Amino acid sequence: MQVEAAGTKTKRGNRHMFNLYSVFRLLVRILDALLSLDEKVGRILEHQKNVQQSPVSEKWLEGADLKQLYNLSDSTIYRLAKRSVLNPVMVGKRKYFKESEVQQYARVLLKRVRD
Repeated sequence: MQVEAAGTKTKRGNRHMFNLYSVFRLLVRILDALLSLDEKVGRILEHQKNVQQSPVSEKWLEGADLKQLYNLSDSTIYRLAKRSVLNPVMVGKRKYFKESEVQQYARVLLKRVRD
């Protein structure tokens, strides 16, 4: 039987501490990966829900189309998207807007002007 002074560790004890630390680091990396995966799955499910809700036959307009057809400025389009009045869909670096949402917004504006 081997006797040790207080506060010292055996080689075996150090090995266990090293193994526990390695396991802890591994668990942290696994949790980070799972959280990242959870975020990605959430984005995919949200996108899938948006795709299922919008009919394929719906017409989509680019920001340039909005500017030309409705005489809107870039800042107005940005502001409407930021306030979620219009909900653009990003495809690459371009934003596309549902024509039905734009027409609905135009009807609301006309109604306000007439009243």
